[in-house]
Amino acid sequence: MKTFQQLCDRVQELWTEFHGELITMTELIASPKTAMGDLVDAGFLCREMETLLDDWRKECKARKELVTKILAIRSPAFGDYTIQGKLASVSLDATLEVEIPKEGTPEYDEILKYFHVDPDIPFKPHWKKVQELVLQRYQDGVPLPPGFGKQYTKTTGVFRRKHGQN
Repeated sequence: MKTFQQLCDRVQELWTEFHGELITMTELIASPKTAMGDLVDAGFLCREMETLLDDWRKECKARKELVTKILAIRSPAFGDYTIQGKLASVSLDATLEVEIPKEGTPEYDEILKYFHVDPDIPFKPHWKKVQELVLQRYQDGVPLPPGFGKQYTKTTGVFRRKHGQN
């Protein structure tokens, strides 16, 4: 973990250097004296950097979500819970959700029938409210309405830097 922390510190240093270069580059590309070929190359390099940084972001996000799931599994509490680390804390929250059927499927038609909605009328339910209904039914021990798919637990984690940590 120490190596990864050192890498994060190095990336932060590179970001500072990178930002300085972006400012310089912006001044150059705004200049009417900059050759069009140089502008093309600048645009190309920006696209390449954008792709690279987006790939890095996606990889980090995937690991963060994996950490959140593992913390939730290992957590002694279910729902709203906070865990402390040396550098940060994470607030975990778990909610029960259900798979929502796609429009035009037999399961979707079952939901329309359950809620007494005419299939010829456009039906755009507020799915957050539907999820709340499903959760309430689950907590009350009442079966789900017909048409809803499998249930799953959605875990979220909000990581916060501890005060005094860089």
